[in-house]
Amino acid sequence: MPANSNPVIAALPGGGWKAICGSGTGFDSQLPIVGWLVYADGTCRPFTFDWSGNQHDPTTRPDFRSLQEPIR
Repeated sequence: MPANSNPVIAALPGGGWKAICGSGTGFDSQLPIVGWLVYADGTCRPFTFDWSGNQHDPTTRPDFRSLQEPIR
């Protein structure tokens, strides 16, 4: 998904969602979604943080597989 050039108008909590990514070892890794950024055009994207504290959209990773909703 290409970067969104619209301004962020809100941030919502991650709510237990996870990004599933391939690890290259045959096992998938699960990254907790910290929150969702809501843009002025109405779209929203998940974000995570890496070990250095940098924000990332996990859907842009080459090994991204899916988003997993919380188990209730």
